[in-house]
Amino acid sequence: MGMEEFYGSDKLFTLKDASDSGIMMPILWESLRHRFAADAELASLDIEMLRRRKQRSVLRYRLHYQANGASQEMSLIAKVFKADHGEPVAHFMDDLWRNGFDRNTTDNIPVPEVIAYLPEKSLLIQEEIGGRAVKEYLNTPDDERAIRQMARGLAKLHRSPVRVGHEYRMEDHLRRCHPRPSLLRERCPSLQPAIDELLAEFQRLDEAWRHHPTTLIHGDFHMGQVHVDETHTWLIDFDAVAVADPAADLGNIVVFLKGKERKVPNALYLVDAFLDEYFKEMPSEIHQRIALFEAVTWLRRACKRLRFQKDGWERRAGRFVEASLES
Repeated sequence: MGMEEFYGSDKLFTLKDASDSGIMMPILWESLRHRFAADAELASLDIEMLRRRKQRSVLRYRLHYQANGASQEMSLIAKVFKADHGEPVAHFMDDLWRNGFDRNTTDNIPVPEVIAYLPEKSLLIQEEIGGRAVKEYLNTPDDERAIRQMARGLAKLHRSPVRVGHEYRMEDHLRRCHPRPSLLRERCPSLQPAIDELLAEFQRLDEAWRHHPTTLIHGDFHMGQVHVDETHTWLIDFDAVAVADPAADLGNIVVFLKGKERKVPNALYLVDAFLDEYFKEMPSEIHQRIALFEAVTWLRRACKRLRFQKDGWERRAGRFVEASLES
């Protein structure tokens, strides 16, 4: 595979540099030098690609250095964004860090510390956190504990005083469908009546509930966005944060859990455990709106089938639209 084929026609113009240890070693050392002892010397940098996408890629940097007469190592996570998209995420994470999500928070629910943001590389560098993603605990004796920790983490985020951007309405949530429902409607004429019914009902309920309190939301909340161990819960990946109905995050995670039912026999029990833990700290009135955002998530997943167009995508899109109607 040639370099042009690998990097493709996406918008990550700085990924090639961010993946080059020769380029990144002096840049990283200059950014991080103040964190090391005076006699520290950088020896080498290993770079591992963790996730490769057109909108954002994630790498692991392993810095090998000498300090206090011994060889040492630091592991960092680096995220390459398309131009101008990484800096708001870095600022937001700093705001969370200063508002109760730092490493020493007494409830053990932090976010990763931002080490540096390099605007010329559209590169966010943060500490590598511990624990494992909640999804890795499914079908283990610790799955309920992990799910409940995840619920407490989300409740804390929803109670945060940090704000970002404008308040989301239904059209903002639907704008995150890629492609838009209108294109799915056009490509699958048999789904047109159902999609029209959904969109009309979404707007009706959005108007009916327009005065409900909004909170900070994660915007892309699922079991890969939270890492836990026996004592700590880390929230990660804040590209989609917004101020909106907190039920939007709940609807998303409920759909993800229900979608695991065939492979995870106790999935519905875990849904109940999650909601039980979340509503120990959050107002119960949010519960009535979860089904609306389950429906939005199902429709978004139907649109995603059109985007990928794998074999049988029309059938799967139809199933997801049906699930949206049921919600």
